[in-house]
Amino acid sequence: MRDTLLQENEMCWADSGYLLYNWLPTPFKMPEKERVDNAYYNLVLSQVRICSGHCNGYLKGRFQSLKELRIRVAHIYISNAKSLRYAASWIRACIILHNFALVHEESLGLDKEGFLMAWKAQQDKDPEELDQEVRDEDVGIANRQERAIELEEGNARRQSLKTAILHAHEICT
Repeated sequence: MRDTLLQENEMCWADSGYLLYNWLPTPFKMPEKERVDNAYYNLVLSQVRICSGHCNGYLKGRFQSLKELRIRVAHIYISNAKSLRYAASWIRACIILHNFALVHEESLGLDKEGFLMAWKAQQDKDPEELDQEVRDEDVGIANRQERAIELEEGNARRQSLKTAILHAHEICT
């Protein structure tokens, strides 16, 4: 499925509950996260994830159907390429409508305070992430050698991201 969704240099951001892959950089865990450069990488990664989580929460506050979509995913209603494309189209439509609404709300001088309060209440009730450890058995990896290669590629990608982040922020390793 990853090959049909992401191009070669594209990736998704994940928390420490996910397995590390070349296309899915995760934070460093103990004891590696204690190193200063790794801690800084984790900080930047968490800022990206928080921003993304806020965007998702903001959209869910405006479009309640997106909350239902999460339930459908959890109950495996999205189980094939066709249903995944449908879900992606639904999300894309909500984003387009949201951006349209923002432009017109601003031009009409509408007060967004009530919407923001509802969004903040939603954030408290609907946590985006559950931080849990995922083990090889949980994700159905049969071939340990294949996983070892994927892990090595993921570590290399994470290291190159960390180097780029530290270089961009002019922090020496």
